[in-house]
Amino acid sequence: MIITRLKGGLGNQLFQYAIGRSLAFINNTELKLDTHTKGWAFNLHKFNITAEIASDEEIKRMTRFHPFDIFKPYYKRRSINQHREHFEKRILLAKDNVYLNGFWQSERYFRPAEDIIRKECILRETSEKYKRILDKMKNSESVSLHIRRTDYLNYTGPNSFPKLGDIYWRNALGLLKTKGSLDSIHLFIFSDDVKWVKNNLNLGAPTTIVSGEGFADYEELSLMSNCDHNIIANSTFSYWGAWLNNNPNKLVIYPLNWWSDIEKNEIYTKDLTPEEWVGL
Repeated sequence: MIITRLKGGLGNQLFQYAIGRSLAFINNTELKLDTHTKGWAFNLHKFNITAEIASDEEIKRMTRFHPFDIFKPYYKRRSINQHREHFEKRILLAKDNVYLNGFWQSERYFRPAEDIIRKECILRETSEKYKRILDKMKNSESVSLHIRRTDYLNYTGPNSFPKLGDIYWRNALGLLKTKGSLDSIHLFIFSDDVKWVKNNLNLGAPTTIVSGEGFADYEELSLMSNCDHNIIANSTFSYWGAWLNNNPNKLVIYPLNWWSDIEKNEIYTKDLTPEEWVGL
């Protein structure tokens, strides 16, 4: 049994689910989830995942102190806490019966189970409103833009996130058009600050603002993944919208300045994003 602890928003939880699914696949065992998310909603069950919820007793058994663990490398212990934010290859050597606690934000952790994860991260059911937006996407050269502002405006210090302005979005769109030789596109915008988008962002293309219409976060993420191309923010939420996009010809633009801390940024983004994505 592999148990992975879920914490943070939907994008973070998908990373935690993905490494758990990967290790369960490698070890041919079951995956269970610790859903004590401390204030964050658990919505992974809206997708077609197969993992069960771990019981309190199972969690206690895996996380209780094991005297001999202190003599083992951390990746061989029963309870594995993430030590560093960038990719650690040895984690994939972990065996059956482990508890994972971390953010694990690198696709390299879950490449072994990539096909499984893509199949499981499909919504179990969708609304008529969702289907109307989806039809609109399928009938155009669709590009998703994710603009995250509200919580980032209050973050400071080395672990904060740069605030992306309209220059990033304009340059990203121009780069995408150039690389993809795209002439006629339709923008689908997802944002936690719709008012700012309406007042400040005019990108000179047909636009549909999806957010603000009552969609749940998992619906918005799924809709992002159904666009032809993606321009993402420095956010795990839109990361997963782009990663789950199955268009073989997709173009994904991401911000090179993911973190405010320069040294952390150089190490982190190298492991975070797939090689074929384009940084700006």
